[in-house]
Amino acid sequence: MIRAGETSGMLGQTLDRFVTLADREMRTRQRVKEATRYPKIVVLSLTIAFGVLIAFVIPRFAEVFSRFNTPLPLPTRVMIGINNVFHTYWYIVLVALFGIPFLIRHYIRTPQGKYLWDRFKIRIPVFGPLFLKIALSRFAYIFVMLNRSGIPILQTLSITSSTIDNVILSQSIEEIGKKVREGSSLTDAMSGSGRFTPLVIQMLSVGESSGTLDEMLMRVTEYYDIEVENSIKKLSTYVEPTLTLFLGVVVLFLALAVFLPWWNLASLFR
Repeated sequence: MIRAGETSGMLGQTLDRFVTLADREMRTRQRVKEATRYPKIVVLSLTIAFGVLIAFVIPRFAEVFSRFNTPLPLPTRVMIGINNVFHTYWYIVLVALFGIPFLIRHYIRTPQGKYLWDRFKIRIPVFGPLFLKIALSRFAYIFVMLNRSGIPILQTLSITSSTIDNVILSQSIEEIGKKVREGSSLTDAMSGSGRFTPLVIQMLSVGESSGTLDEMLMRVTEYYDIEVENSIKKLSTYVEPTLTLFLGVVVLFLALAVFLPWWNLASLFR
């Protein structure tokens, strides 16, 4: 944005628009964090409870049940097996818990890892459309900001491609810039990329033909902002029932693993 402002001689206005863009990005990230805060707390609580059972409860149970010649239920055998793995290969478990996320994070920072991660993000069943809408909204907004500053269309596309936080869309925008340089219209080049929604292409076509490109793309931004907000609200409604069901299954499994052996022992004593 600073480079665009220096090129156009409108650095003050460009920085003001950058502040607007940064505020908009911050509010979007905050809404996503608020929608995922409850699932994170629940998953963390389950992980702690599972760790306490594995470390303290299950070893005592295994010691008690080993004295009786009675078959253990499947949930209890699974928990004892997990306990044995944790106690025997604890160093491997620690390396896996801390090393694998570190390696994945390091790989994502590489060009190939970033490409695969961005392609995976937009294909996730529930979250993929949300990530795509955020990226398209950001593209349209930055494009309008630069175009209003008087930046040539090719330089606008070049700067926009470097500010989109998605390698897939960035490469598509670079290809669009090459086609526009060869004489193709912006609408034809964008429709041929296959990365943009029909709404963006249609609004872009109307804007090019009527000379209201900035207005049409700003409407795209406003539309996708509303769509992102609605998607986040829907995400909360989808995540909470799914998480409740998952929590119930895990609690049921843990309860069966703990209490079924005692019922078997009571029957044995009778």
